[in-house]
Amino acid sequence: MRSILLRFNRLSGVRNITSQLCLQNPFREKIRGIHTCSGKCKSLRDYLPTFWVPKTVEPPYRHVTQIGDPILRLRAEAVPDGEAASPAMKFLFERMIAAMRAFKLVGLAAPQVGIPLRVIVMEFPEAVMETYAPEIIKTRNMQLLPLTVGKIYHHVQPPPQILVNPVLKVTDFTRKTFPEGCGSMTGFTADVARYAGVEVTGYDENGMQKTVRLEGWNARIAQHETDHLEGTIFIDVMDRKTLQLNCWEMINAREGRVELKG
Repeated sequence: MRSILLRFNRLSGVRNITSQLCLQNPFREKIRGIHTCSGKCKSLRDYLPTFWVPKTVEPPYRHVTQIGDPILRLRAEAVPDGEAASPAMKFLFERMIAAMRAFKLVGLAAPQVGIPLRVIVMEFPEAVMETYAPEIIKTRNMQLLPLTVGKIYHHVQPPPQILVNPVLKVTDFTRKTFPEGCGSMTGFTADVARYAGVEVTGYDENGMQKTVRLEGWNARIAQHETDHLEGTIFIDVMDRKTLQLNCWEMINAREGRVELKG
């Protein structure tokens, strides 16, 4: 756990350092030695491995980990007392929120950016709400998240809910079944039964204890994200017969000629 936080501190401290590789371009020197000659000379393709350095990607990622990554099956570790407001955790929150918004998700757990810690972020903004038909919004009991009662945001996107070491308690045991997807299984949905109301207690980004009461769709989001902290993915609790690839109709219409991009 401490090693994870130390790595956070190192990464957060070097975020703004600009690479100097452009000042000493290894390609410029290598290319001078490449020329047309007999078959005994090396081709450009042969030379490439000698000066191409693969990019090293370290967590917390800017992307969302996909099913098959072992970290999604681990039980996440608790964040130590007093660390919730640390610079390392602030860096993690920033990466999680950026990834969540970049991939147009409504929630994310730390393992989904490669960090096995008990942290979740959630938001159901107006921009997402507008993509649903009024009847669906009503049927699924969709509400804006975070709950901004008493707060006014002037043309500024309100901050998402951040919960460190969240503990979920069911407050309404009525189970509702609706289609559900996951950023870690891009393009697939399935019917999942979830409790209609929950209460989540944890710590916010300032290290202060907080409790959030959620119902309807927002309660579903909280259950989905806290499942990730236990190494559970929605396909573990879905109705297996309802699993589908969202673009199956397009694939048929184009006779299979479809390119899936991340």
